Amino acid sequence: MPFDIDPNYTTETEVKHPSLEGLAAWLRTQEPETEYEGGDIYDCLLCRYFRAAGVPFKAMGIWTYSTQNRAVARLPAGLNNIANPPLGRGGLNYRDALARCEAALESRS
Repeated sequence: MPFDIDPNYTTETEVKHPSLEGLAAWLRTQEPETEYEGGDIYDCLLCRYFRAAGVPFKAMGIWTYSTQNRAVARLPAGLNNIANPPLGRGGLNYRDALARCEAALESRS
């Protein structure tokens, strides 16, 4: 039935929290020339980082992501700009993403 309760539905609060610092630390451990597709909602840079960090999610949006419990959570400030840079601000590879991430962290200081 369309309105039956999903037995897998949960109201648990997310316990893992992605961050700009965490993304930078993860990128430093990756192969710099690895490329990614910016618009892939299941395997973009942030999807890969979330999986590696143990952050439960179903799909990635531009400013939000779908959690495993079907909630929508906001991405931490700046993460999307690292993963999907404006034209002319570097490529879609881990080396350029790390450079953007480190520049963003530097500008916070």
